[in-house]
Amino acid sequence: MRLLGARRAQVLRFVAAEALLVVGIGTVLAGGTAAIGLAGLWVSLAQIAGPLGISLPWATVAAVVAGCALLAVLASVGAALLADRPRGGRAHG
Repeated sequence: MRLLGARRAQVLRFVAAEALLVVGIGTVLAGGTAAIGLAGLWVSLAQIAGPLGISLPWATVAAVVAGCALLAVLASVGAALLADRPRGGRAHG
């Protein structure tokens, strides 16, 4: 992107947004997979024990997602900063 004329801040914003998008997609896929597995378990338990209530620790889920988002952004932006740093050394010519 830098070769196409993007400024450093633009590249870093793009990298951070991409990391957040990946975390969002991963969260949706993991939630769907867990919901399918837990739905089967819930149906089996409902047949044995009768109607059951479901409660999820939403604060814990939100904290885990926020932690994943923070780590993903820090890792991605850190790598982009290291890749974009000026190179040391002498110019030949």
